[in-house]
Amino acid sequence: MTALRLNPALDLAALAAQFSVHGRLRVPHILAPESAALIAACLEKATPFDVATVTAQGAPLVLPGPDIDWADPRVAAAVARAGSAFSFVYKSFPMLTAYQLRQHPGHLLHEVFEFLNSAPLIDFLHRLTGHTDITRLDAQATLYEPGCFLTTHNDFMPTHNRRAAYVLGFTRRWLFDWGGLLLFFDESRRVQDGYMPDFNTIDVFGVPQLHAVTSVTPFARAGRYAITGWARAPAS
Repeated sequence: MTALRLNPALDLAALAAQFSVHGRLRVPHILAPESAALIAACLEKATPFDVATVTAQGAPLVLPGPDIDWADPRVAAAVARAGSAFSFVYKSFPMLTAYQLRQHPGHLLHEVFEFLNSAPLIDFLHRLTGHTDITRLDAQATLYEPGCFLTTHNDFMPTHNRRAAYVLGFTRRWLFDWGGLLLFFDESRRVQDGYMPDFNTIDVFGVPQLHAVTSVTPFARAGRYAITGWARAPAS
């Protein structure tokens, strides 16, 4: 198997200067091409996704995959909640949990999780964000299909020491009209910036920062594949 590696041509000084302007940045061509292709194929063909959502009261809920039953009362409750509170429905593979519990032995995403917590990736985030106390990343693989969404939130949790959030994009084909956009807002909930799903990119943004993933349209003809999580400092 080809070792996973960053694109060696990244200009970290220039990227850090761009990141410092708004505390967020999309970096294209983040991985070596062969690494990106391996991960994308794994997400598309070999990842056992379940359905991640929330209860009507806002508690996290996992429903066995692989299909989303939009008529299921639990899913319908999450959709109804989205009209007035934080909510989400999408497909997820919990990489951190699977790695810790040694589930799915030999799965490529275990190697990806180790890569995300390797010295090159941690150093990349130190230099990009300026947060040199980052020591680890958590991760989940995600798949957004028609109807999936993630409403506005800022990722802040007082005991989690999240320094930045990241989204590694592995979507080979996407049209703007299909939705699934990562949008950023100011405190008045006005759109400030946004990224369309793409391939071999990483979106990094400081925590807290208001953002959302817009609903994927019914006529989308592909899945929005990504690996996402937070870069964290040690518990204080």
